[in-house]
Formats: sequence, C-alpha cells, structure tokens
Amino acid sequence: MIRDFDEFGAQPLRGPGAFRRPAVDERALMIFEYNHGEALQLVYQAKRVFWSHDPKVGLELVWDNLRRAERYPALVHSCVILYSLRILSRFGPIKRSLQVARQGLELAPSRGRNAFFNGAIHGEMTHLYHRLGDHEKVLHHGLLTLAEGQRHKHDGLRATGMFRYSQQLLRIGKPGIAVDYAKEAFQICMRQQASWPPPAYLVLLNLAQISEALGRKQEAHADYRRVTDHLGQHGYATRAEHETAWDGYHRTKQ
Repeated sequence: MIRDFDEFGAQPLRGPGAFRRPAVDERALMIFEYNHGEALQLVYQAKRVFWSHDPKVGLELVWDNLRRAERYPALVHSCVILYSLRILSRFGPIKRSLQVARQGLELAPSRGRNAFFNGAIHGEMTHLYHRLGDHEKVLHHGLLTLAEGQRHKHDGLRATGMFRYSQQLLRIGKPGIAVDYAKEAFQICMRQQASWPPPAYLVLLNLAQISEALGRKQEAHADYRRVTDHLGQHGYATRAEHETAWDGYHRTKQ
C-alpha cells in the first residue's frame, strides 16, 4: 500500500520529477511577441489619428483594428479590444461597442499580470451604459471594476469604481457620502502613477456637481472652471460633458 503520509503525519519529500516544467516553445513565444507588438502599433496609430488629427478617420481605424485582431491570440485580441474601448465607450455606436466589450470579457485573461483587463473592460462599459441612461448597469459594472481593483491592488480600476459609485450616490441624493469617494478617485488621477484611470476631467466634473449639491458653491465654481479650462485646451469631449461643465460654471457664479 502506498501511503501519502508517514507515521508522523508529514508528506513525503517530492522527487525531481515534481519540479519539471514544460520546455519553452521559443518559436511560439517569438510569434506571440511579434503579434503583440504589431497590434499595439496599430492601436496607438488609431489613437493618435483620433485625438490629434481626424476623429472620423481614427474611429474607422479602430474598427479596422478590431477586424484584424480576430487573427491574433486571445490575449492580444483582448488587449486590442480594451484599448479600442477607450475611444468606443464614449464616441462609438453604443450597441455595437457593447458587443465588442462583451467579447473582450470572454477573451480577457483571468490570471497573471494582465488579469486586470477584465476589470478595465467593466470600467469602459460604465461609460456605455451611462450614455444609455441605464444607471443600475452603471453601478453594477462600476462596483465590479472596484472589486477587481481591490483584488489586483490596481489603483486605476479602484478610481473608476469609486468615480461611478459616487455618481450613483449623487443621483439618489446622497452627496455627503459620495464626496469622499469622488475625492479619493480624483487624488488617484492626479498622482498620475496608476495605469488605466478614468479621465481626470470627468472625475473633477463629478466632484464639482457633488460640491454644488452640498451647497459649497465656491469649491464647485473653482472645479467647474478647471474642467472648462481643460475642455478648451485638450482633445475632445461629448456635447453633454461640455454643456454640464459650462452650465455648472455659470450657475455657481457668486
């Protein structure tokens, strides 16, 4: 009879066979790295064209990249989807972008250093559901993002989750609780050390709305002004974001 334990309750020593690892397939690894580098180059090109040159052409490049990514390994494919959602979640067609996000969740790795992809995709889905006006789904995916951020000790995901949670608290009339979450999310964005944080000006816009709801008009006006300065100097924002910032700025003037 083969025993798993000796008479003292200890497990037997493992032999050399227990420490064997499969040989590294260097050719497969080289092909994977090539595909990953090629995919990131395409993603950055689309991002650069969208933000710096022509958003319409940049959006077309994003969709073209997603079609090309179908021939890549699952990890590379999910990476392309995640980077593409950074643009699609706020400027792409909502239903089609949601389909892409769901596909990304199926492909995203559950272990390893890229396991945060899952939480990051949930974070981008909060933007899509916010555009749809489905606040329950915004809260659901925001809390999933926060949970993934806590699990992986990922400050960027934590900031997204807290940002969305504070928005929901403000919507249901609890700005006193929301303000701490909004402030912590904004502090993470300002440290500029976390990867994949929410857009800082959106977090600041949320903080301004919370301050206004609490009757702190001076703080709210200063935050609204910082948002409008950002919108005047950088990139693109949706029409709703512009209107919210400017309306708040004029509403809180002393």
